[in-house]
Amino acid sequence: MNRNILDRLAAAGPVLGDGGYIVELERRGYGTAGAFTPHFVLDHPEAIRQIHVEFVNARAEVLQVMAFYGRRAKLATVGRDHQTIEINRKATRRVHG
Repeated sequence: MNRNILDRLAAAGPVLGDGGYIVELERRGYGTAGAFTPHFVLDHPEAIRQIHVEFVNARAEVLQVMAFYGRRAKLATVGRDHQTIEINRKATRRVHG
């Protein structure tokens, strides 16, 4: 039986996971994590999109938005709080295509 994700979550409980995006982006040479994570979204959208494609090709049923550090307060620590909406919209668009 093919059920949607909400039915599956209700029946089986929460799905826990860590997308591993940041580690994979570091491994591929796109920079380092930490306070500079927003630069992945702004400067390397094609790399994030490629990871999403690879996850889909590997039959992943859930993709995560690359929104680590996406809160205004966190972005303020690196002087990017004025870009909160832009960064989160771009991160979300990476999943949609």
